[in-house]
Amino acid sequence: IGWVGRAKGRETIDQFFNEQLSTGKKSRIRWASCDMSLTYTEAIKHHCPNATLVIDRFHVVKALNEAVDEVRKAERKQVKMPDATRWAVLKAHDGGKLTDKQAAALVELEAGDFLTAQAWRIKEKLRWVRAAETRQAAKWRITNFLRHARQRIGDNPVFEKLRKAVETVEKHMERILERWTST
Repeated sequence: IGWVGRAKGRETIDQFFNEQLSTGKKSRIRWASCDMSLTYTEAIKHHCPNATLVIDRFHVVKALNEAVDEVRKAERKQVKMPDATRWAVLKAHDGGKLTDKQAAALVELEAGDFLTAQAWRIKEKLRWVRAAETRQAAKWRITNFLRHARQRIGDNPVFEKLRKAVETVEKHMERILERWTST
């Protein structure tokens, strides 16, 4: 562990940059990766003016997983959900090592046209974006992902957290796309 702060707000981030990095070192940082928090993005822009900011995909996926889980929680209050739904919708369909029970839950969700299945399909489409080989292909895919997600979400209040997650992805699209430039 190189450095530990007492909190996670802007003051702590500023403390890290001011105590650990000289002005020269900060000016030489070319790439910085973080989550989509305004606190982090603003601090990095302030302290590392020459850095290209990359939003890491872990946090993008995390935001969508949390949104899908909120849809699942809301829907389970209204209807009986298949057993093993929770972990089934949070794992990757292709390679997420689903148990037989989880795979069966996904089949049942799809067949029953549950709202959770719609949210899960939106999240899974994001994997298609991540598989792009170039920045141009990724931009085309993320644009299509956003359009698809907005069409599926509509104005259904159950999808509110998913709507916000998709809006966040759209807001940070250029920084997400930097992943294809930084590798």
